[in-house]
Amino acid sequence: LESLRAPDGGLAWWRRMPHSERLTAEAVRALGPSAHGPAWREAWDALRASVRDATSDRATSALEAYLLSHRSEPEDARLAKIALGRAGGAAGADVESLGWTALAARALSERPSADASTTALLAALQARAARVPSGAGARCRGPVWFLCFARWGDDAGLARAARALLRLSPRDPRAREVAVAVAQRLAGKGPVESAWHWGTSQADTLALVAALAGGAPEADRLQVDVDGRPADLRDGRLTVPAGAREVGVHVAARAGRF
Repeated sequence: LESLRAPDGGLAWWRRMPHSERLTAEAVRALGPSAHGPAWREAWDALRASVRDATSDRATSALEAYLLSHRSEPEDARLAKIALGRAGGAAGADVESLGWTALAARALSERPSADASTTALLAALQARAARVPSGAGARCRGPVWFLCFARWGDDAGLARAARALLRLSPRDPRAREVAVAVAQRLAGKGPVESAWHWGTSQADTLALVAALAGGAPEADRLQVDVDGRPADLRDGRLTVPAGAREVGVHVAARAGRF
């Protein structure tokens, strides 16, 4: 990614173009601690400039507010509050932006804004989870192929929003319930089949499932059978005899289990 940066230090759609505010923000978010090294100093400067110059749209402003709110410099906190104001609060925001807005407001100790965005996020995810189409992934074909790609991006944003809700409300059973519903719907769609693409929601779906697993109680002991007969597990390993047709793995039913 360092080799793909634009001349001004951010990331662009093409190398010699000016940086894209959204691509730059997504890159420093995805890089995590690695983005705080000297190689990405100019990218952070480009991100700050976009806040000062008001060049970002509402959704990007929400992400910029989140990123800057988690840095230690006082100037970054000031810019984070400006970006948070431009993100526009809970009304009319998409689910992913609600997540970034709520996390930024919490980091900035803006309690009323954080609470309002978290409440709106929970309600929006509850409504959206049931509308995620089920079934296997499909190829993007025809003259409106770009709308198909947009739906994949929407799935990724939905998964990120559900992860944000788990971070905001780790003890609220409603938050876990809706995050499980989102994960089940997204995981049930299957892998995307395409000769080329801009990316899929798979990584974000896996991250959501990992977050759910990390917050779950200790796993129950597995009961395993081979062709309907109980099988021996030795140090968690199972030897499947030649000619076996079916292996069954059983865990106890429990509310909220994914």
